Amino acid sequence: MIEIDYKRIPQWLQERNKLSQEWSKKYKALQLKQLEILGESKSAYTFQDCFEELDKLKNSDEGTQKTIFGGFSSKSIKTMENLLKLYQKENLHLVNMGQALVQLLTYDIPGIKKQLILNDQQLQSTEQRIIDSQVQIQNHKQQFEKQCKKYGINGQNIEEEVPNMILQIPQLFQDIEQLALKNQTILDSIEYYRQFSIYTNASLDKSNIVIHLESFVLKGNQKPVDWDIIEAPKSEEIDWMKYIQPQQVSIPDSELLNTQFRSNLIINLNELIGFYQARLDQQKQDQSIVNFDSQNKLFELSQQQLLNYLTVLHQLLEKLMNPWLRQLLLLKSSVKTQQRIIKNLEEFAISIKKSESNIIHSQNKIIDLKSEQFKLQNQLRDLQSQVKKMKQFTEKQFTDLFKTEIKLIGCDC
Repeated sequence: MIEIDYKRIPQWLQERNKLSQEWSKKYKALQLKQLEILGESKSAYTFQDCFEELDKLKNSDEGTQKTIFGGFSSKSIKTMENLLKLYQKENLHLVNMGQALVQLLTYDIPGIKKQLILNDQQLQSTEQRIIDSQVQIQNHKQQFEKQCKKYGINGQNIEEEVPNMILQIPQLFQDIEQLALKNQTILDSIEYYRQFSIYTNASLDKSNIVIHLESFVLKGNQKPVDWDIIEAPKSEEIDWMKYIQPQQVSIPDSELLNTQFRSNLIINLNELIGFYQARLDQQKQDQSIVNFDSQNKLFELSQQQLLNYLTVLHQLLEKLMNPWLRQLLLLKSSVKTQQRIIKNLEEFAISIKKSESNIIHSQNKIIDLKSEQFKLQNQLRDLQSQVKKMKQFTEKQFTDLFKTEIKLIGCDC
C-alpha cells in the first residue's frame, strides 16, 4: 500500500513522470474548455462530478439511444465522455481531485468551523445580555418600589399619586396638634420661663415671651381641615409606562401651613429647650442659677421636672422639623419638586422598558443565531461527507492507474 499526502499530489505524480512539467498551463486550458462545454452553471464541477453526471446520463432515457455500432448517440453523453478523456489523458483528473480536496480541507471546512465558533460565542454573549437585562429589570423594580414606599405611594399612576402626597400633611399636623393642644407640661414650662425671665429682667414684656407657642398650645391649628382621603385601589401589576400630566392638589389654609408661623414655633421651642438644658446642666453641677434668691420657691425645679419639660419640648420640635413633613410642604409649594420626583420615578420605568426591549431584541437574535448554527452544522456535515466520498473516489482512481492500493493521508476533518 502506498500513502500520498493529498496536498502533494502534483509533486508526487511529477516525481514518477506521470504528470507533465507544463501541467499547470494544460490544466488551466482544460478548465476553460470545461467552461465552454458545460457552461457557467457547471464550471466548478470536479472530475468526480463529471464522472457521476455521466453515470446519471447513461442510466437515463438518453442512455438507451445507441448508434448502429453500439455507441451512445446522445450528444450530452458524448460531450461528457470527451471531457473525462481530456482529464484522464495526462492524469489531470488526479490533480483536479487533489485541488478540490485542498479547497475543502484548507478553506471551506475551517471557514465553517470558524463561523460556528463565532456563532456560539455570539449565542453565549446574547444569552448573558438577557440575564443582565433581567437583573437590571429586577433591580429597577426594587428601586422603584423602594422609592414609592419612601414617598408613601403605590406607583400605579405617579402623576396622580405624587401631587396627592400632600394629603399626608393633615395627619402630620394632627399629630403635632394632639401633642401640643392644652398640654399642661408645655404650658407650665412656658409660665416658668416667663416668670424667670421677668424676675431676672423686669423690663421684659410678658406678652412678648414665647407667645406663638403659647397661642398654638391653647388654640391649636386655627384653621383645621376635614380630610376625606380615599386610597386608590391596588392592582397586581404596575403599569410602568402609564403616565399623565401631574394633577394640581390644593389644601385649605391653616396656621401650620404658614412658613413664618412654623418658624416662630421652632424659635420659641429652641428658646425654651436652650434655657431648660442650661438649667439642667447647672443643676447637675450642683450650682444654683439664682444664687441671689435661693430661698424663692418659684425657681426651685427638680431634675425630673426639667427632664419632663425637655422631653415634651423635644418631641414637639422633632414633629415640627420632621424631614418628611418638610419634604411634603416643599412638594406643596413647588411644582418643580413634583416634576423632579415624577421624573426620577419615571427614569426607572424608562430603564425597565429599555431592558425589556433589549431582551426581546436578544431573544430574536438568538433565534436567528440558532437557525444559522443549524444551517452551518448541516453544511459542515455535508462537506465532511463530501470529503470522505472524494477521498474514496480519488484513491480508486490512483489504484486503477498504478495497479496497487493507494491511500491519501491528511484528509481527516
